[in-house]
Amino acid sequence: MPDSTGPTPSSERSVTEVLKDIFSKLDPIAKDHAERAQVSCKKGCNHCCKLLTTIMVSEGLLIAEALLKDGTWRSFLPELKESALAHCFEGICNATYFDKRRPCVFLSKKGQGVCDIYSIRPSCCRYHYVTSEPEKCSPEAPRDTQTAALDLMPLDKEVWMFDNHVSRELFNTPLMSAPIPVMVLFCMDYMTQDDITCNREIKKWMEGVPTPIEWMKKYGIPSLVLNKEISAEEAEVMIGLTK
Repeated sequence: MPDSTGPTPSSERSVTEVLKDIFSKLDPIAKDHAERAQVSCKKGCNHCCKLLTTIMVSEGLLIAEALLKDGTWRSFLPELKESALAHCFEGICNATYFDKRRPCVFLSKKGQGVCDIYSIRPSCCRYHYVTSEPEKCSPEAPRDTQTAALDLMPLDKEVWMFDNHVSRELFNTPLMSAPIPVMVLFCMDYMTQDDITCNREIKKWMEGVPTPIEWMKKYGIPSLVLNKEISAEEAEVMIGLTK
């Protein structure tokens, strides 16, 4: 497992270039662990694509960059907004969101059950594997069903450390996390600031959608307290970090 303080972005290299390098270093480690553990995850198995998935700003920038280079991004904005708003309700957590059985906005609509952004998927997707039977991951499985996940948290932490630097440098905050569509819309807005026409169109579809920090304060952090994942005192510290 990696052991470092994490790379930092520089003026010579973009955030997305550095993040791709991090993924290229960590992916072989994840693959090795997955093969030795004989994970049950296979192409087309996508139960986990209905989980609440929050990502960091560097990951949002990578996805936004790819979308903006694709000539069809404008037609995708309504779907992206709808998905973002579906992540905005009190008490949101893995269990309550999973009950909605709503697939990730980037899960292919072609019926093959594959990810449309697989090569640039975020760390929470890249390093999520289970060794238990795939059907145990299904929303149809009993609520008390236990799955056996592979512990690859050190790989996630490597990305988090990098993102901490990015968040501080670009947005003057050490903590910024939100559901994929919320973060991607925010990053598309950020990346088109110098293109008035594109930015105006993106802002139109962002109306009513919270920024990542707004989402954390209104939905994310309160839900962690509600589900007893953190204490009220810890929540105050987290909210303080988002200022």
